[in-house]
Amino acid sequence: ANFVGAIAWGIGLTLAGYYAATIPAVKTGSYAIATFFIVGSIVAGIRSWMHNRKAA
Repeated sequence: ANFVGAIAWGIGLTLAGYYAATIPAVKTGSYAIATFFIVGSIVAGIRSWMHNRKAA
């Protein structure tokens, strides 16, 4: 059951992303959302690194 669910999830998300990318507004918005999460991850990593550096 786990294997079948994983395959269905992977194929489903891939197809959803493929068809969503055909809509121009979704394609444009996805770049902004991806940029937000990438920048947020980098900032969180730097903050964590600085916090751990101070504690040591």
